Amino acid sequence: MKSLRTEHALLVDGFPLSYAEDDLKRVFAPYGNVGLVQIIRDPMGMSLGFGYVALTSEPELQAALAALNGKPLYERPLIVIRSESVPLPRRA
Repeated sequence: MKSLRTEHALLVDGFPLSYAEDDLKRVFAPYGNVGLVQIIRDPMGMSLGFGYVALTSEPELQAALAALNGKPLYERPLIVIRSESVPLPRRA
């Protein structure tokens, strides 16, 4: 799978399946400038409950990581870890 290299990417798991990219962006926006949000979806377009968020700087990434990893979101803890890259979206 091809990927877009970014130094400030986070893998995020545990958010509601109903979340869209804008919802996830709102969760991370208080910690910095969100450059990219990608929710991983199945072939039918349904969210798999995990995705990637890229912030524009290391301090922003660290702030989001410290504040959000393990934080309950709708009774489920978010899992937020550093990612080496963000996958490019698939083309049909």
